[in-house]
Amino acid sequence: MKPQASGITGSQDLYGESTLNQVAANSREILESLNGSQRLPLKLLFRPTLTRPEEVRALCLQANDDPNCAGLILWMHTFSPSKMWIGGLSALRKPFLHLHTQFNRDLPWSEIDMDFMNLNQSAHGDREAGFIHTRLRLNRKVVVGHWSDEEVQDRIAAWMRVSHMLEVCESIAAGRPSLEIHPLGIGGKEDPVRLVFNAHPGRAVNASLIDLGNRF
Repeated sequence: MKPQASGITGSQDLYGESTLNQVAANSREILESLNGSQRLPLKLLFRPTLTRPEEVRALCLQANDDPNCAGLILWMHTFSPSKMWIGGLSALRKPFLHLHTQFNRDLPWSEIDMDFMNLNQSAHGDREAGFIHTRLRLNRKVVVGHWSDEEVQDRIAAWMRVSHMLEVCESIAAGRPSLEIHPLGIGGKEDPVRLVFNAHPGRAVNASLIDLGNRF
Protein backbone atom coordinates (compact mmCIF):
# COMPACT_ATOMS: atom_id res chain seq x y z
CA MET A 1 0.00 0.00 0.00
CA LYS A 2 1.34 3.44 -0.92
CA PRO A 3 1.95 6.06 1.79
CA GLN A 4 -0.92 8.48 2.32
CA ALA A 5 -1.52 11.64 4.32
CA SER A 6 -4.57 12.38 6.44
CA GLY A 7 -6.59 15.57 6.20
CA ILE A 8 -7.64 16.60 9.72
CA THR A 9 -10.24 19.26 10.51
CA GLY A 10 -10.55 20.83 13.94
CA SER A 11 -13.72 22.21 15.54
CA GLN A 12 -15.59 21.77 18.85
CA ASP A 13 -18.86 20.09 19.77
CA LEU A 14 -20.42 23.29 21.16
CA TYR A 15 -21.43 24.28 17.64
CA GLY A 16 -24.04 21.55 17.42
CA GLU A 17 -24.80 18.76 14.97
CA SER A 18 -25.97 20.92 12.05
CA THR A 19 -22.84 23.07 11.99
CA LEU A 20 -20.52 20.10 12.44
CA ASN A 21 -22.23 18.27 9.56
CA GLN A 22 -21.54 21.28 7.35
CA VAL A 23 -17.94 21.41 8.58
CA ALA A 24 -17.50 17.76 7.57
CA ALA A 25 -19.10 18.33 4.16
CA ASN A 26 -16.85 21.32 3.47
CA SER A 27 -13.76 19.43 4.59
CA ARG A 28 -14.59 16.52 2.33
CA GLU A 29 -15.04 18.91 -0.60
CA ILE A 30 -11.60 20.43 0.04
CA LEU A 31 -9.89 17.04 0.17
CA GLU A 32 -11.67 15.79 -2.94
CA SER A 33 -10.59 18.93 -4.77
CA LEU A 34 -6.96 18.57 -3.66
CA ASN A 35 -6.90 14.90 -4.62
CA GLY A 36 -8.47 15.71 -7.97
CA SER A 37 -5.96 18.46 -8.74
CA GLN A 38 -3.33 15.89 -9.79
CA ARG A 39 -0.72 18.15 -8.17
CA LEU A 40 -0.13 16.14 -4.98
CA PRO A 41 2.17 13.09 -4.89
CA LEU A 42 0.20 11.55 -2.02
CA LYS A 43 -3.48 10.86 -1.62
CA LEU A 44 -5.22 12.71 1.20
CA LEU A 45 -7.55 10.62 3.36
CA PHE A 46 -10.67 12.17 4.86
CA ARG A 47 -10.96 11.84 8.64
CA PRO A 48 -13.90 12.72 10.91
CA THR A 49 -13.85 16.21 12.40
CA LEU A 50 -12.02 16.35 15.74
CA THR A 51 -13.90 18.10 18.55
CA ARG A 52 -12.45 16.70 21.82
CA PRO A 53 -8.94 16.21 23.28
CA GLU A 54 -9.28 12.44 23.49
CA GLU A 55 -10.12 12.28 19.78
CA VAL A 56 -7.02 14.30 18.90
CA ARG A 57 -4.75 12.11 21.00
CA ALA A 58 -6.26 8.88 19.68
CA LEU A 59 -5.79 9.98 16.07
CA CYS A 60 -2.17 11.05 16.65
CA LEU A 61 -1.31 7.74 18.32
CA GLN A 62 -3.02 5.88 15.49
CA ALA A 63 -0.95 7.85 12.96
CA ASN A 64 2.24 6.93 14.82
CA ASP A 65 1.42 3.22 14.54
CA ASP A 66 0.32 3.32 10.89
CA PRO A 67 3.27 2.55 8.58
CA ASN A 68 1.29 3.91 5.62
CA CYS A 69 0.62 7.28 7.26
CA ALA A 70 3.15 9.74 5.85
CA GLY A 71 1.84 12.67 7.90
CA LEU A 72 -1.11 14.89 8.80
CA ILE A 73 -2.50 18.08 7.32
CA LEU A 74 -4.41 20.16 9.88
CA TRP A 75 -6.81 23.08 9.49
CA MET A 76 -9.43 24.64 11.73
CA HIS A 77 -12.76 25.23 9.97
CA THR A 78 -14.18 26.88 13.09
CA PHE A 79 -12.70 27.91 16.39
CA SER A 80 -11.08 24.83 17.94
CA PRO A 81 -9.65 25.35 21.45
CA SER A 82 -5.89 25.02 21.10
CA LYS A 83 -5.54 23.35 24.51
CA MET A 84 -7.39 20.30 23.25
CA TRP A 85 -4.56 19.69 20.73
CA ILE A 86 -1.65 19.76 23.21
CA GLY A 87 -1.77 16.15 24.36
CA GLY A 88 -2.15 14.68 20.88
CA LEU A 89 0.39 16.83 19.04
CA SER A 90 2.93 16.39 21.85
CA ALA A 91 2.70 12.62 21.28
CA LEU A 92 2.69 12.81 17.47
CA ARG A 93 5.77 11.32 15.81
CA LYS A 94 4.74 11.92 12.22
CA PRO A 95 5.28 15.14 10.22
CA PHE A 96 2.38 17.56 10.03
CA LEU A 97 1.46 20.57 7.95
CA HIS A 98 -0.73 23.40 9.21
CA LEU A 99 -2.93 24.62 6.35
CA HIS A 100 -4.10 28.13 7.23
CA THR A 101 -7.04 28.47 4.85
CA GLN A 102 -10.79 29.01 4.78
CA PHE A 103 -13.55 27.26 2.90
CA ASN A 104 -14.82 30.30 0.97
CA ARG A 105 -12.41 31.98 -1.39
CA ASP A 106 -14.34 35.27 -1.16
CA LEU A 107 -16.53 36.55 1.64
CA PRO A 108 -20.24 36.87 0.75
CA TRP A 109 -20.57 40.31 2.31
CA SER A 110 -24.26 40.73 1.49
CA GLU A 111 -25.19 37.40 3.12
CA ILE A 112 -23.02 37.27 6.23
CA ASP A 113 -24.98 36.58 9.42
CA MET A 114 -24.24 34.96 12.79
CA ASP A 115 -24.73 31.45 11.37
CA PHE A 116 -22.07 32.17 8.76
CA MET A 117 -19.80 33.64 11.43
CA ASN A 118 -20.15 30.55 13.63
CA LEU A 119 -19.46 28.19 10.75
CA ASN A 120 -16.49 30.03 9.25
CA GLN A 121 -14.03 30.90 11.99
CA SER A 122 -10.85 29.50 10.48
CA ALA A 123 -9.17 32.92 10.81
CA HIS A 124 -9.60 32.60 14.58
CA GLY A 125 -9.05 28.85 14.85
CA ASP A 126 -5.96 28.72 12.65
CA ARG A 127 -4.33 31.71 14.37
CA GLU A 128 -4.76 30.08 17.77
CA ALA A 129 -3.54 26.75 16.39
CA GLY A 130 -0.42 28.43 15.02
CA PHE A 131 0.19 30.08 18.37
CA ILE A 132 0.04 26.84 20.35
CA HIS A 133 2.24 25.06 17.78
CA THR A 134 4.85 27.76 18.28
CA ARG A 135 4.59 27.72 22.08
CA LEU A 136 5.06 23.94 22.04
CA ARG A 137 8.01 24.38 19.63
CA LEU A 138 6.56 21.78 17.27
CA ASN A 139 8.31 21.18 13.98
CA ARG A 140 5.78 21.67 11.23
CA LYS A 141 5.21 23.24 7.84
CA VAL A 142 2.79 26.17 7.56
CA VAL A 143 1.02 26.91 4.28
CA VAL A 144 -1.19 30.00 4.08
CA GLY A 145 -3.67 30.68 1.29
CA HIS A 146 -6.84 29.37 -0.29
CA TRP A 147 -6.86 25.63 -0.87
CA SER A 148 -7.94 26.02 -4.51
CA ASP A 149 -4.88 28.11 -5.48
CA GLU A 150 -2.31 26.19 -7.48
CA GLU A 151 0.53 27.86 -5.55
CA VAL A 152 -0.92 26.55 -2.28
CA GLN A 153 -1.32 23.07 -3.76
CA ASP A 154 2.27 23.12 -5.02
CA ARG A 155 3.56 24.08 -1.56
CA ILE A 156 1.63 21.19 -0.04
CA ALA A 157 3.08 18.89 -2.70
CA ALA A 158 6.62 20.13 -1.97
CA TRP A 159 6.13 19.35 1.74
CA MET A 160 4.97 15.86 0.87
CA ARG A 161 8.03 15.25 -1.30
CA VAL A 162 10.65 16.77 0.99
CA SER A 163 9.31 15.45 4.30
CA HIS A 164 8.86 11.91 3.14
CA MET A 165 11.60 11.45 0.53
CA LEU A 166 9.17 9.94 -1.96
CA GLU A 167 10.64 11.43 -5.10
CA VAL A 168 14.06 12.22 -6.49
CA CYS A 169 14.63 14.76 -9.22
CA GLU A 170 15.61 12.99 -12.42
CA SER A 171 18.51 15.44 -12.81
CA ILE A 172 20.09 13.97 -9.64
CA ALA A 173 19.48 10.22 -9.93
CA ALA A 174 21.49 8.32 -12.53
CA GLY A 175 19.10 5.40 -12.46
CA ARG A 176 15.89 4.23 -10.88
CA PRO A 177 15.82 4.79 -7.07
CA SER A 178 15.00 1.88 -4.76
CA LEU A 179 13.37 1.65 -1.34
CA GLU A 180 15.57 -0.14 1.18
CA ILE A 181 15.41 -0.82 4.91
CA HIS A 182 18.62 -0.35 6.88
CA PRO A 183 19.06 -0.68 10.67
CA LEU A 184 18.74 2.62 12.52
CA GLY A 185 20.38 1.55 15.77
CA ILE A 186 19.33 4.59 17.80
CA GLY A 187 16.20 5.89 19.48
CA GLY A 188 14.54 2.52 19.97
CA LYS A 189 12.46 2.98 16.82
CA GLU A 190 11.69 0.66 13.92
CA ASP A 191 14.18 0.55 11.08
CA PRO A 192 13.15 3.23 8.56
CA VAL A 193 12.61 2.90 4.84
CA ARG A 194 15.18 4.88 2.87
CA LEU A 195 15.27 6.02 -0.74
CA VAL A 196 18.58 4.88 -2.27
CA PHE A 197 19.95 6.01 -5.62
CA ASN A 198 23.20 6.63 -7.48
CA ALA A 199 24.06 10.12 -8.67
CA HIS A 200 25.73 11.10 -11.90
CA PRO A 201 29.54 11.35 -11.59
CA GLY A 202 31.00 14.85 -11.60
CA ARG A 203 31.81 17.88 -9.48
CA ALA A 204 29.40 18.53 -6.60
CA VAL A 205 28.94 20.27 -3.27
CA ASN A 206 28.27 18.15 -0.18
CA ALA A 207 26.05 19.99 2.33
CA SER A 208 24.50 18.95 5.66
CA LEU A 209 21.39 20.40 7.30
CA ILE A 210 21.17 20.23 11.10
CA ASP A 211 18.03 21.15 13.05
CA LEU A 212 19.00 22.81 16.34
CA GLY A 213 15.51 24.04 17.20
CA ASN A 214 15.74 27.64 18.32
CA ARG A 215 19.53 27.54 18.75
CA PHE A 216 21.37 28.95 15.76
